[in-house]
Amino acid sequence: MGRKEVIYMKKYLSILTLSLLIGALAIIPSSLRAKSEKGVISGLKIFIDVTTMKEHMKMMEMMKLEMEMDPEATHHFSLNLEDEKTNDKITEALVSISCLSSGGKEVDSRTLGFMPKMDHFGGNITLKNKGKYYLRIEVYLEEIKTRYSVTIPFVVI
Repeated sequence: MGRKEVIYMKKYLSILTLSLLIGALAIIPSSLRAKSEKGVISGLKIFIDVTTMKEHMKMMEMMKLEMEMDPEATHHFSLNLEDEKTNDKITEALVSISCLSSGGKEVDSRTLGFMPKMDHFGGNITLKNKGKYYLRIEVYLEEIKTRYSVTIPFVVI
């Protein structure tokens, strides 16, 4: 196996690991799961949490924070990024999420802005039907001109 194939295989295994870690998130009730799940893609650590809007609103109330929310939104996504080598938190990035139906059609998409009060990239999305979806996460780091992308399965129950 050549160097190119080894690099490709490492990248594929990192994406597969991230997919397996995050894919189970929506199936496990939030009261039983860890705050975040973690995966690594080519040196970028990604922590993601998916909550229902009901859970998110309850948390916002407890923190005494008010934010304008889309009344149609059903789920909140929070995402944290770290450099794998230095463990430095990354707050400057272009982050977007797209939810795709099991047939691959885009259901909803959002750009996630960094929220300093919450210390994460966050956004709300609307998934009106229960079932299997795919979450596409895209991260662009301007500083190093690098784009990361992963698509993972998850289930709304």
